[in-house]
Amino acid sequence: MSFYPIHESALPLPETLRPLFDVWLSGQTMMPEVVRWGPYHELQHTRRQDDLQHSYSLVVFTMNFIDQLDLHLYLKLEPKLLLRAVTFHDHGEAELKRDILLSNKSDAEDLREYLAFVIRFGGLKRFDLYHKAFLLQFVPKRPANFPPEAQAIMDQLAEEKRYEVLSFQAIENLDYLLYAIEQRVTMGNRDCLAQVFMNTKPKLDALSQVLPGLKQEFWTPGLITWCEEMVKGGNTEVPK
Repeated sequence: MSFYPIHESALPLPETLRPLFDVWLSGQTMMPEVVRWGPYHELQHTRRQDDLQHSYSLVVFTMNFIDQLDLHLYLKLEPKLLLRAVTFHDHGEAELKRDILLSNKSDAEDLREYLAFVIRFGGLKRFDLYHKAFLLQFVPKRPANFPPEAQAIMDQLAEEKRYEVLSFQAIENLDYLLYAIEQRVTMGNRDCLAQVFMNTKPKLDALSQVLPGLKQEFWTPGLITWCEEMVKGGNTEVPK
């Protein structure tokens, strides 16, 4: 059964087009329905951000990240792998029609998102490329409840694509921080930035020790000092 209505006058889609059409349409229709940063948006009226906006912001950030590290000769990353990863990393979440705060994530929920992704993307002729890219985000955790095929791919990524794995983590955490910075700069909200900075700083500090160019180009002393000043007076607890 299709997840979209089929008009009575329409013939069934050709089988060669159907898997791509489903992926193409589901991203546009499902991802805007999943609102991120729920407690801040609902209780503190921060800007509404949905999964589609988040994925687009990650694509923009990732292209700049790849180009900047390459320009300054820190790293030469695999662009297609990283861009596929950031573009589709939340597609499973959209299929399930919910966002889970990072602090509430679990292996069980990660598995649900992974299986939802596999169902939607599994019919694509080069599913192997999207499968590998989607799993990039889970390599640091390597959830034990994922199926053996996924485990084998994550093991391979950990061995062969270490810097792409680290880059995904850095990009994702920096993008979280950018949203919180936006709320501080545009509406004076200290709480969102205080909570995000508290969570992302230890991760970015650790990543900057193993990812060439991160502390020189992105997680700079100037940005850290700015954040430390801007979070003063902010509440690090998630609004309730």
